[in-house]
Amino acid sequence: MAASESVNPQQSHELPLFLNLHELETQAAAVLPKAVYDYYRGGSNSETTLRCNQDCWSVIRLMPRMLRNVSHVTMSRSFLGT
Repeated sequence: MAASESVNPQQSHELPLFLNLHELETQAAAVLPKAVYDYYRGGSNSETTLRCNQDCWSVIRLMPRMLRNVSHVTMSRSFLGT
């Protein structure tokens, strides 16, 4: 960022909508320069780590809780112990 540029935290930026990581990846390919997208998308040599990461993320499921008691609502969440 150039010294003359400033970031206004009050600016609203529309975020792309996606329902899963595959849709996010498709949107990323559309907006990122090819070299940048290829860097993040690709793996090295046998792509073992890339494949393992995809396998690990594929088992995570977010389960919506319907018809729950809403007399006390909290928006806090815990993810990976944080």
